[in-house]
Amino acid sequence: MWNQIHQQLSFQKDVLVERKAYFSSKNIELHFYETITPAQRVPIEFSSPVVALMLQGEKILEMEGLGRFQYCPGESLIVPAETKISIDFPSASEENPVQCLAFVPESALVEEALYDFYEQTSDLAEPSNEQVDFSTDLLLRDQRILQTVKYLLFLFQENNEHRDLFINMTTKELVIRILQSKARRRFLSHFQGGENAMNHIARYIRQNIYSPLSVLELSKQANMSKSKFFNLFKNSFGITPNEFIIREKIEEAKKIILRYPKKSITAIAYDLGYSDTSYFCKQFKNIIGSSPNTFRKLNQTDS
Repeated sequence: MWNQIHQQLSFQKDVLVERKAYFSSKNIELHFYETITPAQRVPIEFSSPVVALMLQGEKILEMEGLGRFQYCPGESLIVPAETKISIDFPSASEENPVQCLAFVPESALVEEALYDFYEQTSDLAEPSNEQVDFSTDLLLRDQRILQTVKYLLFLFQENNEHRDLFINMTTKELVIRILQSKARRRFLSHFQGGENAMNHIARYIRQNIYSPLSVLELSKQANMSKSKFFNLFKNSFGITPNEFIIREKIEEAKKIILRYPKKSITAIAYDLGYSDTSYFCKQFKNIIGSSPNTFRKLNQTDS
């Protein structure tokens, strides 16, 4: 693998810490990382959204919106653009390296896969949560996704005149497998290309998450009738506009809880437009799997 072009070596204090390899085809980039020296609080940030896959070793991540967690082999992680991540490699070594892949598909390829997915999909209800480890829908443990990414890595290294064609086909398969999972909403919100109406609405919701939002208001923002907007939004993200708003409010609540450990849950609920703290806590638990106070305790760090 290290004979591939675009190889890079990373050093800290003259000690080799990590080897990197960069692969590319017409519509996708793939980055391979191998860490061979223990390290703590290593910062990383991507300028574009990526899908990362942990191959082997031990890695602990701290990521906005998820807190601090162990990133295990076989897990896929959707990383939004410009998201700050801090990584610990507690046991990396030459004998037991930490290996991870990150890939960036072009938006045109994502749109093709999305079109094929909708053409063949009759029921766009939320899939079961058996593949999902985090209620944020950013982290998945799915063997089908793992095997597809591993096959992509093989194709990038294959000497075949139809290599790019195979890579495009397999990347579309990978995108469709992610769309089949509960990560569909998160994947589309970060990877679907173009300044289309639904991307604009998703941004509008996030930018106005502290304000009252209604389907009627959002449909006006999209210059559509209420019914057409509702159906198109659900087809794009797999959930209704109101469900999307609730999830975004809970995502924002998680960030506030982690950023301001002394701020009361009642105050956080009020800031996000909830007049009933009990109702807020119920929605938080339904989406995250634990109460706001339990989430805070589980993610407390020594300062």
